Amino acid sequence: MTPPLPTLPGRVLAIVAAACIVAACQNASEGFENLKATLTSANLAYVETRSGGPALPPAPLPEYGVGDAFAFDNNRVHTVAAVDGATIRWDAGADFRYATLRNFALPRLSWSWKRNDGTTASGTAKPDVAPKALWPLKVGNRTAYSSSDTYRDGDDKPSSYLQEWKCWVAGTETVAVPAGRFDTFEIVCDRRYGGHWAQRSRWYYAPAAGHYVRRILDFSGADSQKMDLVAYGPRPLSLPAAAARLRAETVQRALEKTKSGQTVTANGGGYAVAVTPLRTVRTPAGAFCRDYRQEISVRGRTSQQQGSACRDGKGIWQSR
Repeated sequence: MTPPLPTLPGRVLAIVAAACIVAACQNASEGFENLKATLTSANLAYVETRSGGPALPPAPLPEYGVGDAFAFDNNRVHTVAAVDGATIRWDAGADFRYATLRNFALPRLSWSWKRNDGTTASGTAKPDVAPKALWPLKVGNRTAYSSSDTYRDGDDKPSSYLQEWKCWVAGTETVAVPAGRFDTFEIVCDRRYGGHWAQRSRWYYAPAAGHYVRRILDFSGADSQKMDLVAYGPRPLSLPAAAARLRAETVQRALEKTKSGQTVTANGGGYAVAVTPLRTVRTPAGAFCRDYRQEISVRGRTSQQQGSACRDGKGIWQSR
């Protein structure tokens, strides 16, 4: 694990202060901005990068669309519920929803968590940094910024606080998770609150998946949290209407007209669907039923599901 970063030496603060006095800042506002810029530059000097990982070209910001889903080994499936301009709205279960930018390493713009007792905690964040900070990803890229956050616990009055962040691309690494083996960029973000280190987030972003495949959170005075990607791709129940129709029509055509082991494919609206009947049986009542496999692909991501359907009296294959 990368060790915690050292704090800014006192002599640097003294040098900065002396520089402001000598320069005779034109006004208080300008002086503050100059001081902030100098401190930020000095702070960003304390980042650790490494070499020796896989060679990766600079990675652009990921693309997301409604229905994209990412399942992790903590039993959470994070599904894109809506894309509103630059904002991505996610469902991670009936009890947890949140919104981010495409730059997932920045603080969540909003979040809401419903507890088992029926109460709800929520919050918002307003980071003062460019949405594309760090991207395209390249080892050594770095940024520092502050975030004005609010927190509301149930019906309580919201509390506001300021957090300081520093993020950088520490290196590249090949990561093995249940979803596969990926070459990744490691993005590291340190959070400070009240002048003290509070959290380190490590994101392992895989360009081949268009999302992070591992996330590790380390906290001050608390256990680490780690989650690995299990599966990813379009989620059938969350597909846009046109893609859902394409999938349904392909399933009907494959089950009605194709022998077991043969695959029927279709494309439309950027989606690709492949359906393969696997087995055919006849029930005691005389109905034909078939097991099948389907694959749905979009934006370079593919999900696979197994299903079963039986043919009704009108010749329609109904899932069971």
